[in-house]
Amino acid sequence: MALIDHFLPILIPAAILLHLLLAPYSKVEESFNLQAVHDIIRYGIPDPRSPDAEALFKAEYDHFSFPGVVPRTFVGALVLAGLSKPFITLMEGMVNEQVIVRGVLGLLNALALMSYARAARGAFGQGVANWYILLQATQFHVIFYASRTLPNMFAFALTTIALQQFLLHPTQSIHSYHRSQCLGIYLLTITGIIFRSEIALLLITQILSLLIQRRTSILRVIIPAGLCGAAIGLALTLTIDSCFWQSYSTKITPPIFTTPILTRILGLVWPEYSAFHFNAIEGSASQWGTSPWYTYFTSSIPKLLMNPFALLFLLPIALSRPALSRPAAALLLPVLSFVAGYSYLAHKEWRFIVYVVPHITLSAALGANWIWVRRGKAPVMAFLLVTSVIATFAVSTAMLLISSANYPGGEALSRLHTLLPQYPNTHRGPVTVHLDVPVCMTGATRFLQDEPLYPVPSSGKKEREKEWFETSSSSTSSPQIRFDKTENPTTLLTPSFWDSIDWVLSSSGPARVIGKWEVVDVVRGLKQVKVYRPGEETGLRGGEVCMGPGWKNAVAKLWGMLEKIGRPMLKGRWLGVEMEDTVWILKKVPEERGEELGKVLV
Repeated sequence: MALIDHFLPILIPAAILLHLLLAPYSKVEESFNLQAVHDIIRYGIPDPRSPDAEALFKAEYDHFSFPGVVPRTFVGALVLAGLSKPFITLMEGMVNEQVIVRGVLGLLNALALMSYARAARGAFGQGVANWYILLQATQFHVIFYASRTLPNMFAFALTTIALQQFLLHPTQSIHSYHRSQCLGIYLLTITGIIFRSEIALLLITQILSLLIQRRTSILRVIIPAGLCGAAIGLALTLTIDSCFWQSYSTKITPPIFTTPILTRILGLVWPEYSAFHFNAIEGSASQWGTSPWYTYFTSSIPKLLMNPFALLFLLPIALSRPALSRPAAALLLPVLSFVAGYSYLAHKEWRFIVYVVPHITLSAALGANWIWVRRGKAPVMAFLLVTSVIATFAVSTAMLLISSANYPGGEALSRLHTLLPQYPNTHRGPVTVHLDVPVCMTGATRFLQDEPLYPVPSSGKKEREKEWFETSSSSTSSPQIRFDKTENPTTLLTPSFWDSIDWVLSSSGPARVIGKWEVVDVVRGLKQVKVYRPGEETGLRGGEVCMGPGWKNAVAKLWGMLEKIGRPMLKGRWLGVEMEDTVWILKKVPEERGEELGKVLV
């Protein structure tokens, strides 16, 4: 094997970690699992038989305060917390635990993709595997979201490993292939039961594809693997989630917990069934928007692949060449059938079908390798192939830099930790900080409530506590900062509510906050992507991106370099971003100073 064959797979974990470091904050869709991992690490798991278990969950765990429309599984969060704990201990004080947790999840997905690439090498050769890695690593969505705690990305690692089991190696015996199929069916069944119910449809289409090709056995493969996966999946989710949701205490009332008759009788929770019933059977997913039936094919799949050359040329080549048509069809038939079947639901998001990306990308890699092997006879096509990969990487990098400016809530909360030591607390007790809803939706998490993204360049925690307020023997265990996330509009319009608030992270500025407040800092966020005319200054600067201090300077230089090179080529025009004031960091003005400010204003 050439040296490049050994090191090329490293592109995938390197790209995922780079995306994590440049965009370390999270959005509201990721919050449930991220908060759950935080609570498991921070507070542990109480004995479910203990009478104090429910009290601890309600007092400390985020999911009792913000349960959501339907319950969600804790299985992924529990595994991720367990895997992350040793790294958190090893890297204590170096970086926020959120980055470590996301890094562990990203590496799990990276290992799954690398394992898939290794299976592709065994099935189709090193050349196809190399092109698969290049096409996969230069995509944006899978790489960007691989470290994000969406339920789909917990499922992605398992579905990717499952799908590789259906790749037939030329020298593989039928007995060995049946064992691989058993593992694949087993993993898809477990994943569908625990994480995402739509994977059941992917399992069905994959089984039907194997039956059509006469490559499997119902009695020896499908039924045993399916029953085993179902038993283990149900055992895991019913026991773990019933513990964390404390359903057996009957203190949590339906209809939030819509479960089958049997689980209601036993007082157990099956979260993914609840989500399936709510979204598919009741059709409530349509409340979040609807799309035409063809959206996945015309928008989502092109968005996930990123490379238009793959859709327009590589896939058609793979399907039309005699030596490639059968394996390409075997790859595409089950996943495209899954997408077609799932298009029945009106509410559509690309993450619902993200599991098909490895198979479609591998099909495109078959076409890419066919062109590259014949590059001497078709140099133009080979040039277009290489150019498309480079261009896709450039576009993905631009999307990453733009996305890094889209988490103002997380950036504001991280900055707050830097600002607080500069304003000593004047009263006994913790500082109370109010976070409004948009701030919580754009990056504010419990991990960031504990500490900033990167260490604050100031004195240690104990020294800051001493500086902030005088502690008594009864207050030494009090939290340094207390966070308030009140959402009720009536409460927020009550002046007495704001009397107990010291700081506010507001997405609407001081005008919407009752009382006298000082604007300490303003975080700018992404407004829109626009085409700048000659002479216009672009909006994004290094200090405005939402990432660690060291990365801000690097991004500022990279962004400036790209603009300096590209703008003259485009006659002074440039595709950039427009920034706007997004989150205001407000500090309450003491009454004496408020009166002085009032006199000045008069």
